[in-house]
Amino acid sequence: MKFGSSWLWMCNYDHSPKGRIWLGWNADRVNVNVLKIHEQFIHCTVSSKDLSTQIHLTIVNGLHSIHDRLPMWEGIRSISIQHSSWLCAGDSLVDDLDLTEVKSKGAFYSWSNKAHTSPKTLSRIDRVFGNQAWLASHGHVETVYLPPSLSDHSPVLLDVCSAPAWRGRPFRFLNCIADHPDFLDTVSQAWGFGSSVWQKLNSVKSSIKSLNSKQFGNIEEKIDQANVELAGIQNLMAQNPDDLDLYAKESDAIKNRQARNRIDSIFYSNQVLLKDPDAISHEIISFYKSLLGTQAPWLPAVDLVTIRRGKQLSSVAQSYLIQLVSHAELNAALKGIDNTKAPSIDGFNSFFFKRTWHIVRDDIYACFIDFFTKGTMPKQWNCTTITLVPKIPSASHLISKVITTRLAAIIGEVIDDVQTELRELLGVSQGTIPFRPLVEKVTARIQGCMAKHLSYAGRLQLVKSVMFGIQTFWAQIFILLKKILKEIEARFRCFLWTGSSAPAKKSLVAWNYVCLPKVCGGWNLLSLPEWNKAAVTKLLWDIAHKPDNIWVKWVHIYYFKHKDRCTTPTPAKCY
Repeated sequence: MKFGSSWLWMCNYDHSPKGRIWLGWNADRVNVNVLKIHEQFIHCTVSSKDLSTQIHLTIVNGLHSIHDRLPMWEGIRSISIQHSSWLCAGDSLVDDLDLTEVKSKGAFYSWSNKAHTSPKTLSRIDRVFGNQAWLASHGHVETVYLPPSLSDHSPVLLDVCSAPAWRGRPFRFLNCIADHPDFLDTVSQAWGFGSSVWQKLNSVKSSIKSLNSKQFGNIEEKIDQANVELAGIQNLMAQNPDDLDLYAKESDAIKNRQARNRIDSIFYSNQVLLKDPDAISHEIISFYKSLLGTQAPWLPAVDLVTIRRGKQLSSVAQSYLIQLVSHAELNAALKGIDNTKAPSIDGFNSFFFKRTWHIVRDDIYACFIDFFTKGTMPKQWNCTTITLVPKIPSASHLISKVITTRLAAIIGEVIDDVQTELRELLGVSQGTIPFRPLVEKVTARIQGCMAKHLSYAGRLQLVKSVMFGIQTFWAQIFILLKKILKEIEARFRCFLWTGSSAPAKKSLVAWNYVCLPKVCGGWNLLSLPEWNKAAVTKLLWDIAHKPDNIWVKWVHIYYFKHKDRCTTPTPAKCY
């Protein structure tokens, strides 16, 4: 077989008549030492020429039946590498070898039947797993599933190289640091440096980083110690398999999170793989700029005629809104922010300010009073980061909380007129809500997917994720009409069985059975009426346990009127 003058090859024809596995390597780049050849796998060591990298590699191509795979599983168990980096790639896995799937990107399915006329079958057969030693030394390496080209399998690429240059994680205050005996002294000393609050926070940030390094340094030694403790617990488990306490201790001991949540590479829009940190940063920024748009050159002014035509606040309410912010209001706003909320751009959460309030409050008071009197905000307070978790307790959000608290006290004076104008704008009567756009949106999404030749599994996944998500926002706010829910489910049902949105009687299984869990023979789809009830019930929990939310305050002022929510009669005009 010719592939290149420097390439060497190994196969398992001596163990399998069909020669199921071929192993090739560039001898100018790596050294490969084949240790074991089996009918269904080849095990070897791969090392770079400078010996800086050395791993164990097992390539697996299992037979089709479980009975035929038993010798393969026993052979892989006999290898079981623990203290050296070990990769196991192929279409089979041994559960009891403590292997973890390597994070991946690219195509999700790794095999297809290459059908062009009959229904196409897709499956994620080929996977790559690594042991704990691999994750510790090569946690940055990703499995990339490439286009299959002429093969029915997708090639799998792993770039086993040194970790890319990383700029570190942004600072984040961890609540556990506040329990350190030197924490308050450290903050007190650092707070004296700098003139502005932002400079003082940066000084505190550096001091806390140093404190954190001293307290939680030598992490590698602590990891080794944790591994020894885990091994001791597992040895005891082998001797006493019925001891449930040992299983609980093992669960507590396993807390390894390798470098699996950082972005080492991404696919560009034209399917080009980017691995340079600067290129990745530029691509992410460009994506969100195109998604969120640019700054508007001008903003429309408020229509004073429309504002004056509507109901206005009383003079008492106006005076209440413009009065100076008191220290008590700031204290109440900070107290109302939960300790577990995500940190803001500067990395400090509300728990930090609560714990150090006696040190920082005078400067914080001065900054907030300055904002409410002059109307200017430091640039650093109003910056943000793109994240999946909203940032609540930053300075700008603390300001927002003070403002919304005041608005909540007077919002009831104008809410009736706003409701009337909104109903007139939408063309609906009292007590009705226009849900027809929801049905139209679901139908449009289905029609957009009709051109794709999807299998039942593909259409099922679309119904579960994309199409179900369309009604999620509505279902979490309103109790949808039964007619609307039945119509949406009819669209889902037609798309699942026929691939279109047109009404059809072709249903292989009743929809009630499709919505059952998989253990009961269903496909684990969510029933829209049941989901709607569960989502709206969550609002009752918010009303009972989140009194600081502005909409909860409005409900109490407008509907409950400071009465017991459990005994308050339901108004006749409520939907």
